[in-house]
Amino acid sequence: MYEQAEPVRSSLSGPGRGQTSRQEPTVHLSTSTGRVRYGKAASDKQEDGIETSSDAYEEAEAVKRHATYTSADRAYQSEASGRRARSFIRSHRSCLAAATAVVLSLIAVGLALACFINEEVSTVQEEIQELQTEMTAKDQKAQDEIQQLQSVVATMTAKDTEMTAKDQKVQDEIQQLQSVVATMTAKDTEMTAKDQKAQDEIQQLQSVVATMTAKDQKVQDEIQQLQSVVATMTAKDTEMTAKDQKVQDEIQQLQSVVATMTAKDTEMTAKDQKAQDKIQQLQSVVATMTAKDTEMIAKDQKVQDEIQQLQSVVATMTAKDQKIQALEQRPYIERCESGRLEIPWTSLRDGYGNRYRDLTATFTTPFRKTPVVTFGFVKLDDERGKNLRVTAEVTSKSMTRLTVRILTWDDSRLHGAAVHWMACA
Repeated sequence: MYEQAEPVRSSLSGPGRGQTSRQEPTVHLSTSTGRVRYGKAASDKQEDGIETSSDAYEEAEAVKRHATYTSADRAYQSEASGRRARSFIRSHRSCLAAATAVVLSLIAVGLALACFINEEVSTVQEEIQELQTEMTAKDQKAQDEIQQLQSVVATMTAKDTEMTAKDQKVQDEIQQLQSVVATMTAKDTEMTAKDQKAQDEIQQLQSVVATMTAKDQKVQDEIQQLQSVVATMTAKDTEMTAKDQKVQDEIQQLQSVVATMTAKDTEMTAKDQKAQDKIQQLQSVVATMTAKDTEMIAKDQKVQDEIQQLQSVVATMTAKDQKIQALEQRPYIERCESGRLEIPWTSLRDGYGNRYRDLTATFTTPFRKTPVVTFGFVKLDDERGKNLRVTAEVTSKSMTRLTVRILTWDDSRLHGAAVHWMACA
């Protein structure tokens, strides 16, 4: 491993000395590591009888020694440089290992974050796709509902026009019925006068019969005359009975027409209210699609309220039908009187809870007994955006007057209301 350098000797023989100089140490060079070793071991092997004292040999030895030391110094410097590099690497090995571990951990964390981000991005993209699909379906559904509501609005507009025409027709029929009632009243007065005249004639005949009892022949003749008069009166009575029957039929027709008018008016009011509600729903659907679920809940509640109102209206109409049936089952109606009662404007608009107004109508002529009263709404004016809650009932009636109570409750705002009544006995 080591290459042995040539020994260098210097012989300093001179006068007075008689001895040789000491041997220089042997220099060993390491070809593999670049180290130079000095020692006596190499020189011990070269001591066997080699000495010279010439100047030429000294010079040669000096040159050779110089060359040997120069190469050794270079090798030593190279070896020192490598040793310093290795020492630096050994001293900073832990730092390099820690830095390498940190870099690897950062790379691993970055890869994990990249995988996580990719998964999250794919998940978000799927959710976005689902949301887009759902929003597309909701938009399509909303468009279908808007088209349905538009068709409903068109249908309600046509129905409203038709109901307006029917209302005009009903007004004409009411005028005709009023003229019929006026004619019936005149006929009733005429029949009353005829009845009074017949009573007077009967009294006269009775007095004639009493005074003519002594005269047989004359009585027979008068009896025959009386029989003919009685036959005539019987015919008149039959005619009056037929007229009374006709009057009753006309009264029943008038009652049925009034009931039909009341039902149509109530139905038209409900349809108008429903149309207004549906128009508001259409506007709210177009303006606030995001609040659709809440609106649907409100609509369901509103439908329930409308169902309850319709049920109350049906119950009221059933009661009216029962009253009309009871009125129709009566054997004879002497006369009827009708009128209109209306609450003061905005008298039931403010407040909360149960609120009512009692309206009293006095008959033009007292009845002989307590009449049967029928009535129905002919006017309802409520505040837009509030539920319509209204009912009416007859709280008292007598032979001279009747009282109708119009009632509302909760947060309803009733601006105006009117009923048409009819009393018959």
